Amino acid sequence: MQPMPSAIPTPAFVLGLLILPSAMILGSAIGSWPVPLVLATLRDGQPGIHDIPTEWGLFANISIWLNGQNSRLAYLAAVLVDGAFMLAGLIVVGLLGGRLWGWLVVKKFKWMTQEEVREFSKRDPGI
Repeated sequence: MQPMPSAIPTPAFVLGLLILPSAMILGSAIGSWPVPLVLATLRDGQPGIHDIPTEWGLFANISIWLNGQNSRLAYLAAVLVDGAFMLAGLIVVGLLGGRLWGWLVVKKFKWMTQEEVREFSKRDPGI
């Protein structure tokens, strides 16, 4: 019988709870901007960029362009493309947040070794 791997230190766990969700929210917010930027630029030029509505001051809102005048296909395409960008931002920045967490717990704070981080990453699919 193999011994159980050591548990993750509490400070490293708390740091992960702070970094990873924050990185995912930031990635989603960044990913929400490409479609509204293109739509505003095509519709009103550069001054239209300043008029993009936001939600919570982070997420761009595309509903201003998705009124009843657009066809269902255009509406569906805009929502799907915007969702794809948000998902891509969430994944990319979430992965970068995981790498940052690993660097902080190994190099900066020395709470874990690189091998322990690798073991934990293999064991826990969330990181």
